[in-house]
Amino acid sequence: MTPESDPPAEAQPEQGESSPEMTEAAATETAGPSVEELQEQLAAARSEVDAMRDRWQRSAADFSNFRRRQQFEQEEASKYAAVPLLTDLLLTVDNFERAFAALPGELIQLTWIQGIEQIAQLVMQTLQRHGVRPIDAQNQPFDPRYHEAVMHEEGEGAHTVLQVFQRGYTLHERVLRPALVKVGPPPEEQEHPAADQEVSAAGDPNTDTAGDAGETAPTTD
Repeated sequence: MTPESDPPAEAQPEQGESSPEMTEAAATETAGPSVEELQEQLAAARSEVDAMRDRWQRSAADFSNFRRRQQFEQEEASKYAAVPLLTDLLLTVDNFERAFAALPGELIQLTWIQGIEQIAQLVMQTLQRHGVRPIDAQNQPFDPRYHEAVMHEEGEGAHTVLQVFQRGYTLHERVLRPALVKVGPPPEEQEHPAADQEVSAAGDPNTDTAGDAGETAPTTD
């Protein structure tokens, strides 16, 4: 008896072959993202770039403002750094002014008095070189930014500076010290006499006529 032969084996797919489903999936993976997905990614990237550009512009503007502010503060600090010293020097100027105001007239021409006056002028010139300027207050409208009223005179009319007790000064654009003043209504203007009242008797035509009538013409022999 001959051995029974094995039934023919079913045909098996070769290893290199694949099913249609597997082929389609592999093709999809190889093709990559679709056009719609790429457009969405591009739009997201552009939005992110715009946001980053906006943040960068804001940061640059903030830094520029900060630098300008720092520069301004440094300039202001440099301009007004000498305020305490200048304020103390103003007290010396006040003492000079009080001394000269109380000085008898017969002593003004003395050489040593004139020398002290020149020293006072030099001190004032030094203050002016550093930006100090006196405040013009006498007979000026009262301004609380530059004047400090220590006395007030009742009356009608706009407030006017009638008297200055202590001169005020400014330093650049700021008030270094306000002027101490007396405030009241503006003084009335003095009436000037009429021009015809100032005519002398010699210019009066009536006087001239009387004089001419009283005079006799010289006679000649």
